[in-house]
Amino acid sequence: YNIPAGYTFFGQFVAHDLSFNLDKFIIDKNINSNNYRTPHFDLDNLYGPKDNKYLYSNNKFIINKKHDLNRNKDGIAIIPDSRNDENYIVSQLHLLFQLFHNKLVNKYKKENVENVFEYVKKEVTFYYQWIIVNDFLPKLIDNSILDSIFKYGTKFFDSKKSNNCIPIEFSVAAFRYGHFTVRDEYLISNDYKMNQNDIHKFTKGCLPNLIIDWNNFFHVTDTTVPQPSKSIDTNISKNLQNMVHINTPKDFPYNKNNLLLRNLLRSQQQCIASGQDIAKLMGLNPIPIELLRKYDI
Repeated sequence: YNIPAGYTFFGQFVAHDLSFNLDKFIIDKNINSNNYRTPHFDLDNLYGPKDNKYLYSNNKFIINKKHDLNRNKDGIAIIPDSRNDENYIVSQLHLLFQLFHNKLVNKYKKENVENVFEYVKKEVTFYYQWIIVNDFLPKLIDNSILDSIFKYGTKFFDSKKSNNCIPIEFSVAAFRYGHFTVRDEYLISNDYKMNQNDIHKFTKGCLPNLIIDWNNFFHVTDTTVPQPSKSIDTNISKNLQNMVHINTPKDFPYNKNNLLLRNLLRSQQQCIASGQDIAKLMGLNPIPIELLRKYDI
């Protein structure tokens, strides 16, 4: 608990780097899930195809002068993954990586570095990976388990045997922990706050008057304390219990567009194994059904 609020959106950014499928949300129908991202921390959601003339100019990202992502006349962000414009905070995080890239290009151009674009891309990707290993994961995972994985490797998952695919148990289930960390509102800058509905309104070129202050989201300096994310538990924020910023799926079995129910239905759609089945495969004793029923609401 007490994880700075920015890691909710950094986790969303990481998720968009690792997995992306085009499957429609269909209830009571099993479909195959295809991943259109490389299952590596390589920032393909930021850099996209190599020769994309719409993303770059003189080895730098094209950026809107209003401290925003580059957009077309309809306000649609010109980025490789439209999900990184799903809300104001993750779009600003995407912009932050673009600004970092551009600043390094300026630095290395002065030093006459050859192939400056590829050189900078490699360095930005390294910093990104460093943050994941040394900052992001230690805040989420029991550090003794994390140390064991880095020392001895994974015990139950082999990326080579799975053709470098992301396990569906990760993308559809485990890594959606971030939905539980979403706050009802966020302090953006000074005393300006946005609720969940607002952060989805300030997209497509609609921006607040104040630029986001990252001190409110990460430990940028020793003198500032960022707002915490919501604790990882079984409760989601009020605004996610009825999401008005996206369409309700057809034949949705509830009168509110509830994110938690959407996650459970998606897991059913993708035939995700139960926790008890996973425990048995790992040689662990599953929680007795009688004990689970005590907490069944």
